[in-house]
Amino acid sequence: MPGEVPDEIAPADHARNFVMIGLLGPSMPNLAPQPISISIVYEPAEPGWVQARIEGIPEVITAGRTKDEARELVLDALREYLLSIRGNGDAVDRELLDLQIAH
Repeated sequence: MPGEVPDEIAPADHARNFVMIGLLGPSMPNLAPQPISISIVYEPAEPGWVQARIEGIPEVITAGRTKDEARELVLDALREYLLSIRGNGDAVDRELLDLQIAH
């Protein structure tokens, strides 16, 4: 029940993480990486479990026994998801981006 959600894992309680995006290659050698914000949303799951998901990316969702474990697992799930979609499609013109996910 929504009214019974503990404060430490309430849906409104989410961590801000930064993904650094930098272009690779000689076309823009002086471009500094620019951080973008993503949100991890924590919600109670079965008793004793915390669900974590990346807001706006429904494919990235997991659960752990603690909030810290759920955070670690969802960041790993984000990395695996991004690797799974890398190179998909028939684009004629591609540019490689380097993403770093900081914990």
